[in-house]
Amino acid sequence: MAANILITGGRGFLGYHLTEYLIGRGFSITTFSRKESNLTHSEFYLHIRGDITDFSKVNEAVKNADGVIHLAAISRESLGDSNPYDCIKTNVLGTLNVLESVKSLPIKPWIILASSAAVKEVITKDGNHTLKTANSMYGISKLFNELCACRYSIKYLMRITALRFESIYGSTRDNTDKVINKIIIKALANDTIEIYEGNKKMNFIHYRDIVKAFSIVIGKFSSLDCSCYNDIYLGSPHSVTLEELANKIAKLCKSKSRISIHKDGTAKYNNFRSKTELDRSSDFLDFCPSISLEEGLQSLIKQHHSNRE
Repeated sequence: MAANILITGGRGFLGYHLTEYLIGRGFSITTFSRKESNLTHSEFYLHIRGDITDFSKVNEAVKNADGVIHLAAISRESLGDSNPYDCIKTNVLGTLNVLESVKSLPIKPWIILASSAAVKEVITKDGNHTLKTANSMYGISKLFNELCACRYSIKYLMRITALRFESIYGSTRDNTDKVINKIIIKALANDTIEIYEGNKKMNFIHYRDIVKAFSIVIGKFSSLDCSCYNDIYLGSPHSVTLEELANKIAKLCKSKSRISIHKDGTAKYNNFRSKTELDRSSDFLDFCPSISLEEGLQSLIKQHHSNRE
């Protein structure tokens, strides 16, 4: 296995938990982020403060890595649509900086690229071809990154896997305005829970399942010395509407909150994933999420409850 791993965006929600997990399994981790680190530097951990759009900083950080986990991004569809310039600049230029830095090294580290379920696959009418598509600025940035990564892997003989995450949850280190955290906070306070797209289906996956998937991919790379590219979907087998989610959380919290469903806010939302995507996840990773939504919610509610005390 790789001994030295660079994690860009390593001080974010997922990056923090992934760093803890990998250090606990004997890896030496360097995190790269605009944020300061509250972890103590040691022989197993180093933090570099820098901007992912700064090529010289990224290039320097990559030099001693055996593997790169690229998480740094504007990672919300709403933020991408409200500020498309920053979304494209951060997500696309940041990824190109990582790819360019790796390609020039004599011994190229593998790359795990954080993509998104905002990238979807559509089967053509003749059933013979698969097309990738996205319907938000954030999704477009991730789709472009996948296309670039695939091209770099072929042209420069690089080992790259893109992981398409569904909505990750499970920790109070995540943004409090994300939908699950927001509903839990309201439910614990017995405040009215406002739902504007009650019929919108969402798919949630616990961060511990995502971390497990990263570990599996790292293991794959440890025994692979030839170039490759894969894009792998990571989501739960089951989706839930926002109305169902609000009711489930209120019940688990034993909340007295009133749930207000705005019926005019109906959503046109296609949560369908192609069979080829699902097959790649099971065939390549032999991966299936192990933490049910109810189990994950119960754990997260306890964390929020502790923070209130």
